[in-house]
Amino acid sequence: MRIHPFDWSTEAYRPQDRFEAWKVALNETHLGFDLDGAGANAISARVHRDGLGDLSFVSCSSTPCSGERGRRQIENTSDDCFGLLYIRRGREQVTDHVGQHLLTGGDLMFWDSRKTQSFKVIEPLEKLTLMIPHALMKAALPNAEDYAGTVLSGPLTQLLRNSIEALADVSGALGDREAIAAGELAILGLSNALRAGDGWAESSMRPASLESALRYIDLHLDDEELGPKAIARATDISVRYLHLLFEHQGTTVSRWIKQRRLVRCHADISGDRRTTITRIAHRWGFGDAAQLTRAFRSAYGCTPRDLRRSARSQ
Repeated sequence: MRIHPFDWSTEAYRPQDRFEAWKVALNETHLGFDLDGAGANAISARVHRDGLGDLSFVSCSSTPCSGERGRRQIENTSDDCFGLLYIRRGREQVTDHVGQHLLTGGDLMFWDSRKTQSFKVIEPLEKLTLMIPHALMKAALPNAEDYAGTVLSGPLTQLLRNSIEALADVSGALGDREAIAAGELAILGLSNALRAGDGWAESSMRPASLESALRYIDLHLDDEELGPKAIARATDISVRYLHLLFEHQGTTVSRWIKQRRLVRCHADISGDRRTTITRIAHRWGFGDAAQLTRAFRSAYGCTPRDLRRSARSQ
């Protein structure tokens, strides 16, 4: 799905028309929210959106305002997503199923469009939100919804903040294949930061062992025989310990391999329009096109041929 650029400002509207226009712009870029009309004529806001493959970056600034996303808005949303909110400047209060969060400059918060929430901009605010479709985030982090409401902290947070800023700066200038690859990097970085903040690494060896396993998997996705024994042998750990590492992340070795293969197939099918789907399936370790199609439909809600037709029409 191609994300179309969006650029909007209240400066283009008369004061009495700004609030209604702001509601439309907010719902277009951040999904459905019901805004509080207090101080409507005084609102000043700007929104800019760029695509990053199937992801999008939304840069937003506004004067104080408030709103909520309730059950009605959730039920009327067809494109569920996760969001990574980054406060660049100002203060915003967010209330969700976890509790109340007072966010200030530099804070990062992970949220889920399927969860009710409300927000209140306390002082002039500048923020950046990375919007990620549910299917893509859960392909990397199967229990992603369990992290909704997390305000990120820890050593990886600064790296994530820097990478999000850098990707947002170049997202509008990337080609399709570059954008898909950059989106994968963003999702992987966010997934790792969420896991690290969850305290799962009980010893200093676990992150290194896991990273070695993940690297080995990505380098051998074309091998149909890729499995726990080969991965454990290559990374010098036991098969049992390998399974424990993946279990602690809410997934399994085989599920992760399938997800990574699907991500690669998705990129090739949408970006390489001359190679047959059967050859792409074999390239990334699927036995045949039928096996890929079943897994692809389950993960993305469409077939490889559907995706290719959509890519050709754009």
